[in-house]
Amino acid sequence: MLPKFITGQNLLILEQAKKYLLKDLVSLIAEKTNFTGEIIWDQTKPDGQPRRCLDITRAKNILDFEAKTSLSDGLDMTIEWYRSNIKGE
Repeated sequence: MLPKFITGQNLLILEQAKKYLLKDLVSLIAEKTNFTGEIIWDQTKPDGQPRRCLDITRAKNILDFEAKTSLSDGLDMTIEWYRSNIKGE
């Protein structure tokens, strides 16, 4: 169980420090879910962060955590869970 103080702004990232382009992440999710529609980016909105870098340093320091699941495998497990538990409710 995570310590009680790890909430809100104290979020822990539990994946290795890697940079992901958001468009690549969206494309990966679309591929894994067999989405065949068109992905449309709202060009009227600010660009925001084109990529995110996840860092597990805090989780490693607080919990002695080491990531064992890749982003790709984690997405597979999340999609499978969603399809089994949520979709079609």
